Amino acid sequence: MLIIVDKRLSLIATTRLQQLGEVVPFYSNNTAYPAISGHPDVFICAMPHTTIVAPNTPQYLLNKLQQHSIYFEKGQQEVGQSYPDTARYNAVVTKKYFIHNTAISDKTLLHHSSSKKIINIKQGYTRCSLLAIGEESFITSDKGIYKSIKNKVDILLVDDSNISLPDFKHGFFGGIAGIHKKTVFFSGDIDHLSDKKIIISFLTERGYKTEMLSEGAPSDVGGIFFLE
Repeated sequence: MLIIVDKRLSLIATTRLQQLGEVVPFYSNNTAYPAISGHPDVFICAMPHTTIVAPNTPQYLLNKLQQHSIYFEKGQQEVGQSYPDTARYNAVVTKKYFIHNTAISDKTLLHHSSSKKIINIKQGYTRCSLLAIGEESFITSDKGIYKSIKNKVDILLVDDSNISLPDFKHGFFGGIAGIHKKTVFFSGDIDHLSDKKIIISFLTERGYKTEMLSEGAPSDVGGIFFLE
């Protein structure tokens, strides 16, 4: 298994992930603006049956995908320095749903999602702000996303004020986590979040366990991508 993380993820968190598979610390030499230049969710959209990567994804990462026999396709549009070119691959995709601002989605994502229920929202940084729990449940820290889809899906709104992101007041919930099998891995300890109890309860009720990869407050690292 290949595990893709921002190279700025803490050493202790990275070491713990290495027990599960090969960890690739991701960086892009500031293709996007610095705060998110190492965020996997800016360059990669993990879909149920394929992985879509931006055409200017660093070659070392493409080589790793090939070495692990992970099927991927290149999208049409490159990641750039500013929005919307930093968010074209930042969609949330499950077997049933495609959730994104479809006005900016790379067309390759939309092509592979033609049979899904497409939910168009205003927030282009969807994966940053929204974590899919299985196929039909979600957790978000974005009030706009919550209002847009609360009557369509099973969703929990949480506070993100204690999530760190360099150069910003705070980060976003989707960026602190990744899911492997039935465990949600967090970049830090969500005991630092005011909504820890309701997050744990929401996940437990849906059959998910949690693992905190470090003791510090969780940081937005653009998600933790488990690819097989």
